[in-house]
Amino acid sequence: MKQHKKQEAPGLPDLPRALQKWEYKVMLFTADLERHLDELGEKGWELVAIEQREITREGAAPPATWTVFKRPVY
Repeated sequence: MKQHKKQEAPGLPDLPRALQKWEYKVMLFTADLERHLDELGEKGWELVAIEQREITREGAAPPATWTVFKRPVY
């Protein structure tokens, strides 16, 4: 059976999985989701969960996207 080596992001130290710590961020977006994803990705944030819901306030229901991001902490 062939084993695949995990590809690491350039510039990150090669740490054992048990030693790796993560920082998390939960964000709500109502517009420009792609732009925000690109900006956060450039800062090292990785998207791990996404859910779209409608927020209802006094009859209005704008679309809103909840996101969860993580990035390694050293």
